[in-house]
Amino acid sequence: MARGELNEPLRSAVAAAERAGRRGSRLWRAAAIALSLPRRRRIAVNVGRIARLTSGNEVVLVPGRVLGGGEIHHPVTVSSLYVTPSARAKILRAGGRHLSIEGLVGENPKGSGVEMLR
Repeated sequence: MARGELNEPLRSAVAAAERAGRRGSRLWRAAAIALSLPRRRRIAVNVGRIARLTSGNEVVLVPGRVLGGGEIHHPVTVSSLYVTPSARAKILRAGGRHLSIEGLVGENPKGSGVEMLR
């Protein structure tokens, strides 16, 4: 990939967040900016950190990667650019679910009730 090019899933996630941000959502505007950062500055969050910062049935946006470190024991909806297989298994085992960023924008275009982890 040439310098400055974005992969297609990233490009579509940024476009979806920008569209929702233009409709007035500060969350999606901030998410588009965070997703546009260089890869070395993008966010990576472990499942254990998500468990510490949330309670049951919350919706969390991670503008980067979700990694499998730690445990989670309550259901949470996680939306991220990428999730490792072990993290996905832990989230599903706890009764939660994982959505793509475009999926969360479609479900919640205003971004209400969504917490972005940084």
